[in-house]
Amino acid sequence: MPDTLKIHLLCSGVISGSIIFQIAIIAPSVFKLLGEDNVKNMLRHIFPRLFMFLSFTSLVPLIFIYLFGAISPIQYPVSILSFLVPSICFLLIPKTNRAKDNGDEKRFSVLHKISVILTVVLLSVNLLWLLFV
Repeated sequence: MPDTLKIHLLCSGVISGSIIFQIAIIAPSVFKLLGEDNVKNMLRHIFPRLFMFLSFTSLVPLIFIYLFGAISPIQYPVSILSFLVPSICFLLIPKTNRAKDNGDEKRFSVLHKISVILTVVLLSVNLLWLLFV
């Protein structure tokens, strides 16, 4: 297996593992152990960093594909989506927080759902792209 493919697989694993860890460990623990104000503050601290981390992690395979070429054509869309999706989620955070702070539950709900759906897409793409290699 070529090194560029190994690096892409590793980065997809890190992205997937980070999302699963957030969903399975961090979020349930935060909601169970912290009061409402602390939950809000902690999640507002964690999510921007999570999405930045995911975006930066996805840059590694993009750089390797640019420098050395892709082994499979599926690597291009996976890499681009893996960068764009968390970047979009990161950019949605201030609008989502503003909607929550202003009591605009409808707007908050829509923005939050978009973020959740995009994160599920990111997780799915990074788990499933191997089926096409």
